[in-house]
Amino acid sequence: MEKKYLETYLPNMLDNEEVRIIVKAAIKDLNADSVNDIGKIMPVVMKRGKGLVDGNFARQIIVSLLSK
Repeated sequence: MEKKYLETYLPNMLDNEEVRIIVKAAIKDLNADSVNDIGKIMPVVMKRGKGLVDGNFARQIIVSLLSK
C-alpha cells in the first residue's frame, strides 16, 4: 500500500521505445561506433531523458546496438 502511495509522487519513466530513440540519436550525434564509447553516450542519454530514463535499460540498448 505504501508503494502505491509513493508512486503517485514519482515521475513516470519513459517507455522502452522512447529510451531506444534517445539512445539511437545519441549514438548517431556522437558518431559512436563501439561499446567503448559508452562513457560518452550515457551522459547524453541521461541528460536528454531528463531523469526519466532507466540507466540500466539504456546501457543494455547501447551494448546491444554497438556490439554488432
